[in-house]
Amino acid sequence: MLATHSSQRLDHLLDRGGVSLHLRLLLPAADAPSPCVVVSHGMGSADESMPAALLCHRLLEEGIGAVLFDLNGQGKSAPDERGEEAYLEDLEAVSHWTTCREDVDEERFGIAALGPGAEITLRAIRHGLVRPRALALLSPVLEPCGFAGVSPPTLVVAGSRDPNLATLRTLVRRSECASLTVVAGACATFEEHGALEECAGLAVDWLGAGFVGAADWPEWQDEGGGD
Repeated sequence: MLATHSSQRLDHLLDRGGVSLHLRLLLPAADAPSPCVVVSHGMGSADESMPAALLCHRLLEEGIGAVLFDLNGQGKSAPDERGEEAYLEDLEAVSHWTTCREDVDEERFGIAALGPGAEITLRAIRHGLVRPRALALLSPVLEPCGFAGVSPPTLVVAGSRDPNLATLRTLVRRSECASLTVVAGACATFEEHGALEECAGLAVDWLGAGFVGAADWPEWQDEGGGD
């Protein structure tokens, strides 16, 4: 599912200060540098994340590259003795590796984060470690400070049955950068029939439009469902 006849795939071990991080680059066949999205899926192995796999597949269909990676101590990545404290550096290293490639357009770089990967991403932005042009956060787990210190336009996608939906609504309303869209009938893991596909489609549409220009972004604000 993660590679087709019209895409390129590269599995790579990135050396971050002596810690090997496993990543997978997927790029559409193209004559010019491609836009690219780093997928921060959070805990576990990227190889076992169905939401991440579907998101990458949809990105490739739209001519957008994707990078999947395992945080230190997760999946195929080596452990860092600092553990979670080094997660921000993991994302920084993978993002820097991605945007420095000649086949990637660094001006069209985004991040899509799932679950706990969202807060890792927002912390990295607050510390100036990553500078994506656009963000998509799928069923994110966020701190009370929400989007403070975050400026990239951000789409938050949540299910109408997500127990964190009320909190997400509050944090989005307080922000100047985020919009919320709700997948009706879906729980936090988007396990319902068609929910994950809808979630991935919303994220890819947002990111793709963001790479073209802010004027083309869809106007999504708390659509699609109740509490």
